[in-house]
Amino acid sequence: MKTTRILALALLPLLFGCSTAYYGAMERVGKEKRHILKSRVESTRKEQREAQEEFQSAYERFQSVTHYDGGNVETVYRDLADALDSSEARAHATTG
Repeated sequence: MKTTRILALALLPLLFGCSTAYYGAMERVGKEKRHILKSRVESTRKEQREAQEEFQSAYERFQSVTHYDGGNVETVYRDLADALDSSEARAHATTG
C-alpha cells in the first residue's frame, strides 16, 4: 500500500510534465491553449449533438414499434421544448 503511494507520487510530476511539454510544443507551432480548448469544446458539442440525434431516433423507433404516444408527460415535454426553442430564437435574434 505504501509502495503504491510512493509510486503514484513519483509519477505525478511526469503526468504534469507531459501536458506542459505538449502545450509547449503546440505553442511553438502556433496553437495556443485557448485554441486547443476551443477545438475540444467544439468536438464535444458535435459528439453531444450526434448522441442526441441517435437517442432521438432510437426513441422514435421505439414509439413506432410499441405505438406508445407518451401520454401527458410527452405533451408537457413538447410544450416546454417549444417554449425553450422560441425563447432561444428570441435570444439569438437579440444578440445575433
